[in-house]
Amino acid sequence: MQEWDALLEAADAADAVIRKYFRKPFGVKIKPDGSKVTTADQNAEKAIMTVLRGHFPEYGFLAEESGATGGQTHRWIIDPLDGTHNFIRGFPFCGPLLAFERDGILQAGVMSLPMLGERVWAVRGKGCFGMARNAEFPRRIRWNAPT
Repeated sequence: MQEWDALLEAADAADAVIRKYFRKPFGVKIKPDGSKVTTADQNAEKAIMTVLRGHFPEYGFLAEESGATGGQTHRWIIDPLDGTHNFIRGFPFCGPLLAFERDGILQAGVMSLPMLGERVWAVRGKGCFGMARNAEFPRRIRWNAPT
């Protein structure tokens, strides 16, 4: 399995956890930095790490809720629920942000919006792709800079 495949699988796992809590009762705590963390954040991070450890047990993590662990030459970077404030308020613009880094250089990343059924991912040297709700296949995303 390639790292980007593992990222997509981990995003699927996080999406399932986040959808389970969306607009339902869940716990909210205040972190030492004053930001909020929900039960969904914590459980999504656990689900992500379980998937990624299952495929690449030797890789390290830099995770929002649990910090840096393991080796840092090959590491997963995890924000299990970006947009926690939106999530708490019941707005669907939130979801996991995941990346894979090798020797300090990002190799792949994925952003998922589980309540909207949308996802964007990119792989170094391969391009950027997106999958919209009800789409049969992902499409390549191209950006043309204004001149």
